[in-house]
Amino acid sequence: MSTMIEKINVFSIVVRHMDTFREGEVHQNRLYTLDLLLFYGLPAAVCVIYYFLNFSVQNNLVNVGLTVYSIFFGLLLNLLVLIHAVSNGLKYKSSEKSHKNKVMKLLLSMSNNIGYSVFISAIVLLLLVAFHLFDEGLVRNTLTYMIIYLSVNFGLTLLLVLKRAHIILTEDITRKFTD
Repeated sequence: MSTMIEKINVFSIVVRHMDTFREGEVHQNRLYTLDLLLFYGLPAAVCVIYYFLNFSVQNNLVNVGLTVYSIFFGLLLNLLVLIHAVSNGLKYKSSEKSHKNKVMKLLLSMSNNIGYSVFISAIVLLLLVAFHLFDEGLVRNTLTYMIIYLSVNFGLTLLLVLKRAHIILTEDITRKFTD
């Protein structure tokens, strides 16, 4: 029997997203350090630059952020459903087993990355709403850095999903026209 907290525990979404940074047998299935630096170090560096340049976030930018992340939240949820439908409908000849395995691995990775992006969208939406509740001060500044960090991470994750989708589409199109 599961507890209430297990039903809303999203830790597995983050873990599965992190698992997409593993590089298989070549690197003994370890997390790929450069990926971690890019996806988690770069957002921190952007926050540091933001701090030293002393930028300020205006309320209209927060409103735009609320709109953008609301749209992404819905679109990404729909994309998850679409990936599920596509993966169920894929048909391959027995001679194409290696291609099928590669596509299924990419679809699974994309699904994990998109699930993580939906989670990040929800958190950023909550942070943006909280941003409106506080005037200038430590809490608002902390919220600003959290929003910036997660937004950069979100953007990089979307680029990762785009790259994987591009690989799947170009290989599938190439395979279909060379048969």
